[in-house]
Amino acid sequence: MQLMGVEGTNDWEPIFNTFLLPKNKERLFKEVRKNYFTEEELKIIERLPRMGSDDKLTAKWIELIKDIKCNLDKDPASKKAQALAF
Repeated sequence: MQLMGVEGTNDWEPIFNTFLLPKNKERLFKEVRKNYFTEEELKIIERLPRMGSDDKLTAKWIELIKDIKCNLDKDPASKKAQALAF
């Protein structure tokens, strides 16, 4: 359900697709991440809240992501964009 909140859609396909991933998905994710992120960035990513966690920090992250997605059309110099950046 959190994924639907972040995506802002009621499309179940991405949710069902997560169930269809191979059983070794964690290893696969780590391999793919190494292609895109530095070791320092990977350490930061590991500390981020996980989708599916039912805690306040995860809820805050979901709200922030939704807010960012709703304001992608804003001028980066606007007050709203600057507030989201910091």
